[in-house]
Amino acid sequence: MPPAYVAAVTALAQAVTRAPIDGVFLSSQPQWGQPRTGDWWHLSLEPAPALLYRASPVRTASQAAAERRVDRETLLRGLAEFPLELVRHAHALLTTDKLYRSEACISVAAWLLALHERLAATANQRARDNLVWQAVAVAPAGFPRVRSTMIGTLLEDLAAGLSFDAVKARFDAKMHPLAYQRPTAAPSAGNIARAEEIVAKLGAAGSLERRFARLTDIVPLWVPAPEKPAREERGVSRTCASGPPRPRGTTSRRPS
Repeated sequence: MPPAYVAAVTALAQAVTRAPIDGVFLSSQPQWGQPRTGDWWHLSLEPAPALLYRASPVRTASQAAAERRVDRETLLRGLAEFPLELVRHAHALLTTDKLYRSEACISVAAWLLALHERLAATANQRARDNLVWQAVAVAPAGFPRVRSTMIGTLLEDLAAGLSFDAVKARFDAKMHPLAYQRPTAAPSAGNIARAEEIVAKLGAAGSLERRFARLTDIVPLWVPAPEKPAREERGVSRTCASGPPRPRGTTSRRPS
């Protein structure tokens, strides 16, 4: 770096480091910043493909960033409502196979427990805020919304002081295949209109048409082998050994 820029870059780095994080930056642009204006060069970069947000017709980068801000607020409420020891208890129950279909919730519980432990080991409040933003930025969809998941209902029951039998009965009932992630009411007119709008934006109306599959549509993964013809028995048969059948009432005579 040229010596003339050291002071400016140092001041810029300090300003960025001291500033609080107020959102997750998402962009689909292959060029971040304007590299040149006339004779002047500016700070800019070409991000790696993995850093680019893949926008879709139904969700832009700005909309996804807004969802991350909502996720952070929801996650902060969940962290405050469900303390570390309570999350550890829930994680222990889920990993001991005592609850029905607990494997569906283990990943969320493990993610929440790891975040809780990292926050507990960090004293600086600014660093704690940054850890929450980092968790929200890279979390799988739905993980930060703790109360909206099955782990949230489990934590609520444990926080209420219910007995293990009551907690297990309530959890098993909610995880029943006929109840878990199944709609409990007919979709509203607004939801139907929104769904139709999304399908129109995706241009996927034709994919909703249904017909019977044809043999030409099927790629076989296994084909039974053809049956082998029955094998003929080898050796001298009884008929050949004793000769042709004789009429009744006749006897055989050896030649003299």
